[in-house]
Amino acid sequence: MVDGQNADERLRLLVAGWHDQAPGEVAAELAQVWPLAHAPLHYFDSADLVSMFKWSGYLTDHAPRPEATIEVHRGELASSRPGMSWTADEAVARRYARDYRTVGPTRCLRAAIPPQTILARFAVEDEVVVDPGELTDVTVVGSFDQWEPPRFNVGGLLDRLGR
Repeated sequence: MVDGQNADERLRLLVAGWHDQAPGEVAAELAQVWPLAHAPLHYFDSADLVSMFKWSGYLTDHAPRPEATIEVHRGELASSRPGMSWTADEAVARRYARDYRTVGPTRCLRAAIPPQTILARFAVEDEVVVDPGELTDVTVVGSFDQWEPPRFNVGGLLDRLGR
């Protein structure tokens, strides 16, 4: 069974050795590990990942390659460059933007993606994997300020409780 940690390690091994494998072998492994990998662009260069996806051919676990341009969304840190993992579900992108605001200000993006730029589609989070170098029509459609947790004076609270 592939879990997140196992997927990250398997992706690391795949990135290191995909040049020595047949496209079908790379595709089979990539289709299993990519949907569970955690923030692959933090560890790998997008150009390397895009090359690996292109070598593998279009991947999907639920949807054929669209025949027309589709609208996709992404939630990310406002300081980021648009990445590879987008979603066809705007609510998923907004959730990512809200969740990452503990790290810094975030934004929601929308883009129109032509079919030839789509490298993969996965059912998990309705993910659409794209070549970020091919993105041309990206619009910021929302943003969230960084969230700071409330600060409590625990000592004063304990004093009031008589402890």
